[in-house]
Amino acid sequence: LNTLSLHDALPIWISINIEVKRPGEPQLPSQKEYEAYVKRNGGVYEIVRGWEEFQVKMGELVARF
Repeated sequence: LNTLSLHDALPIWISINIEVKRPGEPQLPSQKEYEAYVKRNGGVYEIVRGWEEFQVKMGELVARF
């Protein structure tokens, strides 16, 4: 008898989250909670400050995955 686990039946995925902040803008408590949730469940959560940093981080993530 061949059995599959739920892991075998589901496609592989990863949640990638990038929070864009203005320089000096703090992360809100609700955002910190969401970040912890994402990381706890195997996702990626990054905080960047501005468009240029966003582009760099996206390049890093694309190369990583």
